[in-house]
Amino acid sequence: IDAHLADVEWTHDHYAAQRVKDVLVDRLRALGRGRPDVDTRNPSLRFVLHWERKIATLSLDTSGDPLFMRGYRRGVEAKAPMKETLAAAILAIGHADVTRAFLDPCCGSGTLVVEQAWRSLNRAPGRDRRFGFERWSKRAPELDRALALAKTEARELERAAPVAPLFASDWHKDAIDAARTCLHNAGVDAHVRLEHVNARRAEIPPGGVVCSNLPFGERLGTNRLQLDGFYRTLGERLAEHDGVRALLFTAHPGARSLLALDDKAHRSRHWKLRSGAIDAHLYRWDIAIASMDATNRPRQSS
Repeated sequence: IDAHLADVEWTHDHYAAQRVKDVLVDRLRALGRGRPDVDTRNPSLRFVLHWERKIATLSLDTSGDPLFMRGYRRGVEAKAPMKETLAAAILAIGHADVTRAFLDPCCGSGTLVVEQAWRSLNRAPGRDRRFGFERWSKRAPELDRALALAKTEARELERAAPVAPLFASDWHKDAIDAARTCLHNAGVDAHVRLEHVNARRAEIPPGGVVCSNLPFGERLGTNRLQLDGFYRTLGERLAEHDGVRALLFTAHPGARSLLALDDKAHRSRHWKLRSGAIDAHLYRWDIAIASMDATNRPRQSS
């Protein structure tokens, strides 16, 4: 039983969960079924209490493991990893076109490139997962048939190979090892070229999409000058590549000015997002060096 409280007299989630447990046990005993034996780590039934102000809702969890857990991070311990659902949202919001070559030069454990590979392969993220309701002993048979049909249809729609080449790189050896494991677990290691190289020296695919969750201090230490220099150099490198779409996610407050790509793009956009509890931005620049002159300024929107 999970409990989530907001603006109510009770302030302890665990206490609320215990009270719900007592109610459920009393109900089972009243029905003559006795006290259940529960595996608290892997329960067959998971209840969720959401109580906000005067409204309390008790639900059965149909999903089981959170939907952002795709399963390919088994055996990987990444530092501050990006959630898989956030990575998928970044690729969709920023329109990381699967028909264009893709590069993540700061790939970390490889979340963005795995999600882009699945998009390019047209693979459903939940294709191989088990859902919570599959462990219910009295579920409707129609649920099993519908799920089996959905998984079959999803497999039939998959492509055998990505639409365009996929590249990923990182300067940190531990990140490369983690990314290699995740790519293998996700079944896309044969489709992604993974390299151990500095982001500022990574080979940028012509006309491709460069998408990355940029470091903002946690991986480059506390040296602000080093971090700012990284952003400036990366921006200068990207500005040299006509036709590239730069799609960069960061919580660095000075990222936009340091990257300095507004004057090198015919179109720029940005979105306010969050990474856990951290405020962040997603920036997109479509680099168009050939069309930039004194009379043709870039079009910007927020």
